[in-house]
Amino acid sequence: MRVRATLAITVAVLLGAQAEALERVEQGIREYGAAQYEDAYELFQSVIDDESARPYHAEAWFWRGRAALALERFGESRDAFRRFLEIDPEHPDAHEAEYELARLLLREERYEEALRAFDQFVSQYDDSPFVGNALYWTGEALVRLGRVEAAREAFNTVVTEYPDSYRAAAAEHRRRIIDIERRERELLELLRWSQEELDRERRKSRRLKQSYERELADLRERAENGAPDQQIAELNARIRELEEAKAEAQERVDVLEVELRRVVRDDRQVRLDLISELSEDAVDPPAADLPSELQELRDELERRLELARAKEQALELREEYLEVLIRRQEAEE
Repeated sequence: MRVRATLAITVAVLLGAQAEALERVEQGIREYGAAQYEDAYELFQSVIDDESARPYHAEAWFWRGRAALALERFGESRDAFRRFLEIDPEHPDAHEAEYELARLLLREERYEEALRAFDQFVSQYDDSPFVGNALYWTGEALVRLGRVEAAREAFNTVVTEYPDSYRAAAAEHRRRIIDIERRERELLELLRWSQEELDRERRKSRRLKQSYERELADLRERAENGAPDQQIAELNARIRELEEAKAEAQERVDVLEVELRRVVRDDRQVRLDLISELSEDAVDPPAADLPSELQELRDELERRLELARAKEQALELREEYLEVLIRRQEAEE
């Protein structure tokens, strides 16, 4: 009888302790939802430290990982998510822990490892609501590795196959930036080619002008010295050829100058488009997503916007220099 009574008391105490642990987990989740991350962290840690709360350790480790991540304690966050997966790899939130571990690799600039982790995540949890996010961050990792076209494919997959993803708007935004930057590279190459072609045509025009002036001076000298009519006729024919060639060369120079100015304007417009695109907010953060992700996006956008503005200033200086150069060469001619 006493044994049964003792056992009943023990079970009651244990159940009471577990109920109290469950309440702490639930309170910690409420604190996390209210952005009280430090308080939430302490509550989850208290559950982990309580041996009688072992049935709730996995849940506490998971939420401690999220709280640590919100507090930017990235090492603690990684350890917590790993411990959570060790305790309960079949937990319904296992997919999110794997996703966050991949995100941590990206944050640490371990891009190749992050790519492998995101790829494994997408393969293992293809029905997870974080698949679109994972593909978006795959694109970001590829951008940082310089694999821009592959990154565009990843962003495009998010937009076309996961339009309801939290990162769909950001993926569309990044895809447009890549397209604008590709157009900019094409225009810069065209600008370089146009400038080189214009320089060649100007040199050709100057040579023809010099030849024309020499032939004309020779004709005048021979006419004054009574040269035969045949020689005069040949020189006149040569001068007419040079006049036509000189006119054609000048026409080509004029066309190329117009084309060069057009390319410069187009390049400038592409820069303005890029600045406008970068000035737009990428995406609003979902309630269930990490607060740090939005800040990372904004930091990246601000960095790229600052760079684009610096390039725009350089473009303005280059445009002014080209105008001065054109006027100077016109004066020399």
